[in-house]
Amino acid sequence: MGISDLVQAMNCLRFSWFGRLGKVLARQPLLTFLLLGGLLYVTEARWFIPLQAQTPIVIEAEKVERLRQQWTQKLGRAPEHNEMLAVLEGVALEEMLIAEAVARGVHRNDPVVLLRLRQNLEFLGMEVSPGALEHAYDLDMHRHDPVVRKRLRLLMESELLAGARPAPTPLDSEPPTPEPLHKFSFSQIFREQRIGPDELNRLQDARPESAAELSDPFLLAHRFHQVSEVQIARELGPDLARAVSSAPIGRWVGPIQSVYGDHLIWLEGRERVTPNLDIDRVRIERQIQAEKQNLELALADLRARYRWHVEPGEE
Repeated sequence: MGISDLVQAMNCLRFSWFGRLGKVLARQPLLTFLLLGGLLYVTEARWFIPLQAQTPIVIEAEKVERLRQQWTQKLGRAPEHNEMLAVLEGVALEEMLIAEAVARGVHRNDPVVLLRLRQNLEFLGMEVSPGALEHAYDLDMHRHDPVVRKRLRLLMESELLAGARPAPTPLDSEPPTPEPLHKFSFSQIFREQRIGPDELNRLQDARPESAAELSDPFLLAHRFHQVSEVQIARELGPDLARAVSSAPIGRWVGPIQSVYGDHLIWLEGRERVTPNLDIDRVRIERQIQAEKQNLELALADLRARYRWHVEPGEE
């Protein structure tokens, strides 16, 4: 038997097998249905990613109009489209948080919410009992009472924050310890014109207490106390600041030129200090920043589970 004969025989066998299978399936419709259903299930599980159903949030037309009127009364003009959209996004987010809190049963377990609902029932003259609380839930008191709404939103934000992913930038480390710096105390003799060699020799014997008397009129001080190099540079220029930082104590140094003129410097003292930064304040600020980032991540996940729209005819 040649190769062509073998191939022909295999094709005949294959077509014969498919033919017999087709006849069996034709006589067994239930079996056909089960096989096709199983094939579709395997195909969907293998090739398709199931989409998570989004819970709808509807903003009533009456509420939209009320928000628009409040904006106009407050600012004296009607809101622009993007401004109104931002307001509605904030409203939708609040509704998402409350809906999520209700879905998790927060409204049935929080003592503040339960106390507020009991107060509402008492105000309506109704008996406060577990059955009455169920009636309050049926009336959606937990969704309409402003105190309960604020409470549910606060609790939901806290719960989302507790389960949020860490912020991309680690902010839980201790703030760095500030580098020590020096503070300088010095006196200066100022001259608008260049100080020549003869005058320089004469001034070398001057006492720092006489600096103001020996100086030309100068808008800035003749004596500086406990100032940093940065402060000196800001007042007198970087060249003079560098000269002060490297000057020996107890002798005249200079002349140093600045945009004002010539200066002779008498360094009285150099003190090494650590900047007085409020480490607790820095830590708290960083913690607040981290919580904001984590909450934004959690709210992004929350928004993905809901979709909101206003009633037809509105924004």
